[in-house]
Amino acid sequence: MDIQIKSIGELIDSLMTTSQSCWHAQDKILDETLSDKERLNAAVKAQQTNIKRVALIRAINERLEEANFLLDTKSYDKSK
Repeated sequence: MDIQIKSIGELIDSLMTTSQSCWHAQDKILDETLSDKERLNAAVKAQQTNIKRVALIRAINERLEEANFLLDTKSYDKSK
């Protein structure tokens, strides 16, 4: 599904999944029991998933800005 038509909930779900995939790939990069080729493949995957992660973060931020959601507002602070 295209990032531009996903809901904020779908974007957050995708962000969580993508972040986890990126972290696993980064762990493989540091795993010295893997071959150089496996570690290189993990590095490529980490880079690709990080690009997707950044795009998702930007999309979430844009949606929140469109909704005039202030990131510094506390839900329990009734004065704002």
